[in-house]
Amino acid sequence: QVPLPIILDVAYNDPEAYEQFLEEPDEHHHEHHHEHHHEHHHEHHHHHSAHLENDGFISISFTSDRPFEIQKFQDFLDNLTSDVFRAKGILWFQESDLKHIFQLSGKRCSMEAETWTTTPSNQVVFIGRNLNAEQIRAALKDCIV
Repeated sequence: QVPLPIILDVAYNDPEAYEQFLEEPDEHHHEHHHEHHHEHHHEHHHHHSAHLENDGFISISFTSDRPFEIQKFQDFLDNLTSDVFRAKGILWFQESDLKHIFQLSGKRCSMEAETWTTTPSNQVVFIGRNLNAEQIRAALKDCIV
């Protein structure tokens, strides 16, 4: 389940906040919201999650403690199904000493490079309709060096 703010690109524009979100297990992140804003976020979060599931939307997360090869990741993006509507994450490339904040909306893609302040890793989430999670994860694994 992906919080609606990510889909709407509202709460996770700050790379540090987004990195924190990616590091938290879903259960912990879920409980965190309940502890501080139980009534509002509980109803709001579940309403939209059910709506997204009913419409065939799915989120697929991928993490790796080994870097991607830039050209392989570019090929992955070039062949990505049009059913992926959004993707966001922190990317680590073998060819770079910097971390890359990745955002994809439709066919538009952007990356911002920053200095690593944590141990390098890949952490990315894809959001779309009727996605094949196994196929996407296998293609991402093929990008790993």
